[in-house]
Amino acid sequence: DQKKCVGCKICYQACPFDAISIGATGATSTRTIEHPTVVIDPEKCLLCGICVGTCLFDALDMLLDDKSIKDTGEILNFAGSFEFDETKCTFKDEEKQSLCKYCEEACPTDAIKCKIIGGGDNKKNTIEFEKRLCMYCKACEKPCPVDAIKVEKVFKGDIKLDQDKCQGCGVCIEICPSKALTFPRPKIGETLEKIAVDDNICVYCEACVNVCPVDAIIVERDEIR
Repeated sequence: DQKKCVGCKICYQACPFDAISIGATGATSTRTIEHPTVVIDPEKCLLCGICVGTCLFDALDMLLDDKSIKDTGEILNFAGSFEFDETKCTFKDEEKQSLCKYCEEACPTDAIKCKIIGGGDNKKNTIEFEKRLCMYCKACEKPCPVDAIKVEKVFKGDIKLDQDKCQGCGVCIEICPSKALTFPRPKIGETLEKIAVDDNICVYCEACVNVCPVDAIIVERDEIR
């Protein structure tokens, strides 16, 4: 699914048969050219499914007897975790019984949908969670006012920005799947760094590294769950 692919190269790095090549991710992400971000060579691919298991963004799938191998339990998957405590989840306005939707609005992949269940005095604010869409970025955890959501990332690591090299082109911001990279908004007369990162929601996928034209970003992955 080219719309979901961010060109992070994780599948490319994981493929044991060199069957995957990466296209012009920067030009593709900015729609400068129409080109696949990832190209799989069918002559080299042995259908092992490793690329499917390592894709954080649900962009790759493989069917076995018309069923996704993601549903068979036969491939290795990342062990990111999402926990939701329904007993903590409350209405934004108890009197009006209105949904808060903070987590839903923060989720960059539409993995969360807020809804009301029950009726009368038994109405509850809760969520529907689509595991396949979640990349475990913690974006939903941060705005929750009652700490009802806990997320464990897939990768632990670090991201460093070289402000001297950065040209402020914004291509990294466009491609970042978790929206962790932003342009700071200075007040009049105030000088800020060219670009900022929210390390709390960065998933360390390296998509930004791959598109940066001046090598101003370094991502280090220290641990994989």
